[in-house]
Amino acid sequence: MNSYQNKNEYEILNASRNNSNMSNRYPRYPLANDPQASMQTTNYKDWLTMCKRTAVPSYSFSRLLNIGGSIVGYGLGMIPVAGEFLNFLLSLLWPEQSDGNDIWKELMKEVSDLIQQELTTDKINEATAALTGLREQLGIYNRSLATWLNDSTLEDLAVEIRTMMNSLHLLFAGKIIENFSIERYEKILLPSYAIAANLHLLLLRDIEIHGKKLGFNQESLKYYNCELKYYTAQHTKYCLDTYNKGLASEKEKSWLHFHRYRREMTLAVLDIIALFPLYDARLYPSKDSTLQVKSELTREIYSDVVNADVFGTIYTDNNRNEELYTRPPHLFTWLRGFRFVTNSISSGSRTWTFLAGNQNKYSYTRDNRIIYGPFYGQDTNYGGTSSDTDFAEDSYVYNLWTKNYEFISPYTDPVNITKINFSVTNNNSSKDETYGGERNLPTVQTNFDFLTNKVGNGSPTYNNYNHILSYMLTNGTFSQKRHGYTFAFTHSSVDPYNTIAPDKITQIPAVKAYELSTRGTRAPSVIAGPGDTGGDIVRLPYFGRLRIRLAPETTYKNYLVRIRYTSGGVGKLLVERWSPSSVINNTFDVPMTGYYGPYAYLDTLVTTFYQSDVQIIIENQGGFDFDVDKIELIPSDIPIEKCTKCQYVGQICTCSCPALQSLDTEKEIVNSLFVE
Repeated sequence: MNSYQNKNEYEILNASRNNSNMSNRYPRYPLANDPQASMQTTNYKDWLTMCKRTAVPSYSFSRLLNIGGSIVGYGLGMIPVAGEFLNFLLSLLWPEQSDGNDIWKELMKEVSDLIQQELTTDKINEATAALTGLREQLGIYNRSLATWLNDSTLEDLAVEIRTMMNSLHLLFAGKIIENFSIERYEKILLPSYAIAANLHLLLLRDIEIHGKKLGFNQESLKYYNCELKYYTAQHTKYCLDTYNKGLASEKEKSWLHFHRYRREMTLAVLDIIALFPLYDARLYPSKDSTLQVKSELTREIYSDVVNADVFGTIYTDNNRNEELYTRPPHLFTWLRGFRFVTNSISSGSRTWTFLAGNQNKYSYTRDNRIIYGPFYGQDTNYGGTSSDTDFAEDSYVYNLWTKNYEFISPYTDPVNITKINFSVTNNNSSKDETYGGERNLPTVQTNFDFLTNKVGNGSPTYNNYNHILSYMLTNGTFSQKRHGYTFAFTHSSVDPYNTIAPDKITQIPAVKAYELSTRGTRAPSVIAGPGDTGGDIVRLPYFGRLRIRLAPETTYKNYLVRIRYTSGGVGKLLVERWSPSSVINNTFDVPMTGYYGPYAYLDTLVTTFYQSDVQIIIENQGGFDFDVDKIELIPSDIPIEKCTKCQYVGQICTCSCPALQSLDTEKEIVNSLFVE
């Protein structure tokens, strides 16, 4: 389902360019007039006549980033907003100061500009036809639910709320979804579909959370949980299918279009659908309607290629561009610094001093070892000098800008980066680290507009930012004068310490392991996620194992270790809680899911995590590959619903419900599993 050949859903992110000596700025979607697209069949001599850049109006604010960032920020607990999720979204999508469905129309027009597809007023009206009614019904529903939550003795109101829940469910499943999947406009409407799907699933989650007290009987609650699982799968599949079709059509235009679309849709769609599994309140219980889950997005996204409009930096071979400007799937890394190589070229009285190449220094999660990655560009064997920029373990680059020489007539002078300014935070204060310096020749400044605050409506600050720098690549394969550069970023939700939440379910993506190893003939590997996991996944072959180091818990509380996985067949899994002072392990039978899902959950150990240098080790002892998405740590005082396996068999909702035990018996079972 992934567009990359063995790559994750990486993104090429927007870089708006600002000439430091002129007022030129470039639009958020410059690919509407993509110079590289025309270069596919243009020789260098003809191309020289096309080089002069044209000043165009600036566009920096993105409604896609704003809405997507707000939904993800709230869902991951990054935005301190009180109240129901649905109520928050209602005010986000229909703010009081807006006129009708303006926000939705902005989303559609922005995607229309992105993919260069005409969107008529008639089609906008058709897509938004049912939204006004939806807004009013959701408003009535939210006010009614808030009133009942304040006084649950209002039985007549409870009856009305049950009726509203069912009516809204039918409205979402019918008219709303239909209007956001209009034939030939699926790509334009995809973010709107994902947002509407998010609203739909949150409504079904409300039924799961409040349904029993509202008066739904057990059979009705099982039915609605089947509906929740069914529409989670349906909405996810539609979003992924439409996204991948969009990628394919954008790739036909050019590699730059392909990356632009990939970037925008990850932030506006894929990040949102990664939240969908968390809405199943039987798997992820809620005390007060908030998501009681500590979750993370580990996907990596990339800047536009700096100098993408310079002849020679972008190849006509898409696979070659992927190799030069992105890296393959890998364990999650934390940037610790760079080794830069600076070189100079002189012509007459002029000298150009520039960044010729770089090497990344990084570490894995909770691993003190510093890894020196491969060198990109031209090293000192081409001349030049080497220098280092280092970042402390608890410091992160939350913003940056670059300067490179202006690409001007006769278009044969160097255009490489000559200065980079890194804004570094330790979450208490900020400082700037600088590579290079100012030059006496004209330069162009590149600012990265996708680096924003957590809700995507303003600039990042040292304690409010959405991404951090994780990697940099330099491509100098065309000539020493013309380098292309990309910067990679990871989401600020990722916890550098693998801290265990004492009052929430903690999700730790498998790619946050610090070590993969094997006792067999095949090594474990990191493979591209399917698009809805929020990042890559780890594949364990026979006897393959992963190790995750955790921050020791401060209490003696027990936690259930639950694994989200897929498996090609029935197998066995060794799960171990390891520390220098004690070890607990056991083997568990693994039911088959098939490699393409759906993802299943495997309950394993119940144990504590207060030990020094505590780790989780998972080893595949079965004959089929075992793909690990996330490890979940569930506090013993969070009750997990017994009937979690509800699904449709044909047209019949069927739930697998293990026999309920008394509280005393449950405690005895837990205690029997916990043996030092």
